[in-house]
Amino acid sequence: MAFSEVEMLEVISEIMLVDPASETPKIKEDLKDVNQHQLTNLIIGLANSYHDNEIDVDLDKYKQTVLAIKDIKSDSDFDTLMDSFFAAYPE
Repeated sequence: MAFSEVEMLEVISEIMLVDPASETPKIKEDLKDVNQHQLTNLIIGLANSYHDNEIDVDLDKYKQTVLAIKDIKSDSDFDTLMDSFFAAYPE
C-alpha cells in the first residue's frame, strides 16, 4: 500500500500541534517556521520516544513519513506540503 500525504500529515500533526486531540487544535508557535531537517529530526525523536517507552504504535508510519520528507528535493515542494498542513489548522 502506498503511503499517502494524508498519513504524512497525521504524523506531522503529532509534532506541530499543541494538543492534536483537541476539538480546536493550535499550532505550536515555535514550529511555524520549521524547516525540512528540523521536522524530520522531531519525527525521529518522537518515534524513538515511543519505542523507548514501549508505547504500542505503528512505528513504520513515522519511518515512512521521515523518508518521504527526506525525498522532497525542493524547498517549494516542502512548502507546499506544509501549506497543506497549515490550511487544515487556520488560526
